[in-house]
Amino acid sequence: MKIINAYMKYVYIALIAALLITLIAFFVRLSKTMKKIAETGEGVSTLSSDLDQTNEKLSAISDSKDSYKFFLSLFAIILIVKETFKYYKSERSLPKSFTKAVLRHNAQISGFRF
Repeated sequence: MKIINAYMKYVYIALIAALLITLIAFFVRLSKTMKKIAETGEGVSTLSSDLDQTNEKLSAISDSKDSYKFFLSLFAIILIVKETFKYYKSERSLPKSFTKAVLRHNAQISGFRF
């Protein structure tokens, strides 16, 4: 038993050395991983800001879709007024010319949403 007890302190020294080497390797790998996580965090923040800008642009586009309808309606109204004056030259009556222009563009008028 004395021989085993004499060699046990060498076994403990070897185990402690192995444990220290393992802990040092663990902390080195942990520090490398933390650096990679920090780099990834910077990339994610860039993507996040780009995503926010994209969402702002999409909301601006969705807000402007009603303005397109307005301009299309305005274009149709201008077209009807032009045709009214065109028919006025031949009819010599403004109400008849307007009625004729409105009847010709009935589909566009029914599509107006105010």
